[in-house]
Amino acid sequence: MIKKILIISVLLFGLTSSSFAKPEGSITLDSIEGFSDETRIGVGPVQFNFRLDVDSTSDIVKGFANGFKIYSPDGAEWGVPVGDTLNGFGLNIFDLVFTIAYFSADGTGTDTIAFSGAVFNNPGIDTSFNEVVFSISTETFEADEGKTICIDSSYFPPGGSWLWSASGGVTNPPDWDGPHCFIIDHCVNDTLDSDFDGIRDTCDNCPFDANPAQEDSDGDFVGDACDNCLDSVNTDQLDNDSDDIGNICDNCPDTYNTDQIDTDLDSFGDACDNCPDTANVDQLDTDTDDVGDVCDNCLTTPNNDQLNNDSDSLGNACDNCPDSTNADQLDIDSDNVGDVCDNCLTTPNNDQLNNDSDSLGNACDNCPDSTNTDQSDIDSDNVGDVCDNCPDSVNTDQTNSDTDSLGDACDNCPEDSNIDQIDTDLDGVGDVCDNCPDSVNFDQLDTDSDNVGDICDNCPATPNTDQIDTDSDGIGDACDNCPEDSNVDQLDTDADSVGNLCDNCPLTPNNDQSNLDDDRFGDVCDNCPTIYSLSVLPDDDNDGAGNPCDNCVETYNPSQSDFDADEVGDSCDTCTDSDHDGYGNPGFPFNTCTVDNCPDVYNPSQVDLNNNGIGDDCEDCCFGFRGNINGDLQDHIDIGDLVMLVNYMFNQGEEPPCDLEMDVNGDGYYDIVDLVHLVEYMFGTPTGPQPADCPPE
Repeated sequence: MIKKILIISVLLFGLTSSSFAKPEGSITLDSIEGFSDETRIGVGPVQFNFRLDVDSTSDIVKGFANGFKIYSPDGAEWGVPVGDTLNGFGLNIFDLVFTIAYFSADGTGTDTIAFSGAVFNNPGIDTSFNEVVFSISTETFEADEGKTICIDSSYFPPGGSWLWSASGGVTNPPDWDGPHCFIIDHCVNDTLDSDFDGIRDTCDNCPFDANPAQEDSDGDFVGDACDNCLDSVNTDQLDNDSDDIGNICDNCPDTYNTDQIDTDLDSFGDACDNCPDTANVDQLDTDTDDVGDVCDNCLTTPNNDQLNNDSDSLGNACDNCPDSTNADQLDIDSDNVGDVCDNCLTTPNNDQLNNDSDSLGNACDNCPDSTNTDQSDIDSDNVGDVCDNCPDSVNTDQTNSDTDSLGDACDNCPEDSNIDQIDTDLDGVGDVCDNCPDSVNFDQLDTDSDNVGDICDNCPATPNTDQIDTDSDGIGDACDNCPEDSNVDQLDTDADSVGNLCDNCPLTPNNDQSNLDDDRFGDVCDNCPTIYSLSVLPDDDNDGAGNPCDNCVETYNPSQSDFDADEVGDSCDTCTDSDHDGYGNPGFPFNTCTVDNCPDVYNPSQVDLNNNGIGDDCEDCCFGFRGNINGDLQDHIDIGDLVMLVNYMFNQGEEPPCDLEMDVNGDGYYDIVDLVHLVEYMFGTPTGPQPADCPPE
């Protein structure tokens, strides 16, 4: 899409024609606003300023069209470019039209910005003109560091090249000093030198420590003046413990120790050595408790405190009876609690919980919350009788979904509380959860999932919890094809889910029962669906449309087609005329009226100047010579044509009716040159060249 910023003024004054010399001159890149030097450009906003210099031998410039493009040969991107003018250049010189146009301005690939203008009453640009007049602003990005961005001349659509126009439509492009290319370098932006050593911070290997020589002994791009490991490469200068000794040369990189003391000389400083008095180069610590294996009283159990209550050779953390001496560490049930202190000798219970405070831990007590020294269990389900919710039925899990004191294993309604366990139909399902409490149905089958069992459901395949049956025919309303008329047989001849007894079209499917005229016939079987009748209406031509609503009463036409929408069917219409100009469309055999020479265009005059059988109103648009932009019937060229062309080309105005008339000079394009040609023809002194002839028919 082309975006335009435009200013238009049409003045009804003559344009003075000058000599026919070609305009000459140059456009140059005058300056760059932003960080840059001869070959580099910084990161951030940048503005390119261009100078226009009209050569001393040039004629006065009356119209121009110049294009500039921004591109990158190696894939850099830039901010969306914006074009502007400087030093008053624009409408005050080019009083007919002045535009800034954008062709693909999205900051990638190639962006083109074009400037153009034409004079109407003003003289134009003379030979003394030498000013900075154009600017293009954009932005570069740090992500494109090292890539190249260029600005160069570009085409100006639709003419395809730069154009300067003098009187008589003579054109010549100006000189251009481009292209201009720059490498994107963020160092150009930097003006700061914090350590005053003559090297900008961005490129200084010690930006805060003066080192004009930039010495770097270990070649890690960090100068010796600020390197925390002079003899070891560490570009990142990591110093986890902030002790001014880099990780790579610190004997305790994660522990602050500026003194670097190492008592056992094992290369680990005392501050981070897990056995500071015993050499252990491998720092092996199997249990990762920060105490090395060579000095740990629990090798595989973390115990940083090294506590040992019973003073044996094992610390509390790995002693299975830390308060009782048991050198053998005997543990029959392997629960990490030694036999000498275990309340369940043969059942693992590391936590030693004993809720009822008897002699047995919860893990081996069949009623851990109720004291039962005898451990009686009649049903042998490992739940003691004193706490079993089904003492005569095996239910180890003691599941009780409805929390009514009876376990699911012996509850006839396991998900509905019913302490009384009433079961009227004796089918093993309690009344409170039986979907047919008065009918035996062991399987509780409920096909439609409406909580009413199939054996007592009046709609077993259709959900209807309320079981409403309005016509009392034993079939619920939810599945009755005539819910208000008793019809036990449910006869439905046309299979439209509406029973014959209440169907307004019993032989024709019409589930919606639509009946626009509210008579006794549904629309699908009513031969006049919009006219109320007590009986079937007469249909003389037997085409399915009753006489009162048939658009050809005496002619068979079941389609009721009416091409010209005049309420007379095509099959009996003596003049099918879609444009309603009194002349009939071709191809309709019943027409008796004259055939229309423009059947789709209203033309009651039927004018056909060249007598070729095609009306002038639907034939070629250009006659004589070009320039009748608004297409008036007199084929006159006047101010209305000029205004319409300017508005269309530069102000998104109404599209002229004929493209050929806009191509005033006949070069195959309509552009700024056509506009200048038309102005000079209409207002030049003497009159300018006549527009080109229209193409032959």
